[in-house]
Amino acid sequence: MGSNITFHALGRPQGKAGARNFYSQKMEEDVSDTPDNIVLKEYLIKGRYINCS
Repeated sequence: MGSNITFHALGRPQGKAGARNFYSQKMEEDVSDTPDNIVLKEYLIKGRYINCS
């Protein structure tokens, strides 16, 4: 059976902002961009989880 892991991510809770989709004339295709603060928070949570497991 699996075990339970408890960890804490620092900072205030933050809603998940969706990626921004737009057409890039340089690449001539639709591209997606995730806001930097969301990416940083996701890496923080991932790192905290890995350290605890």
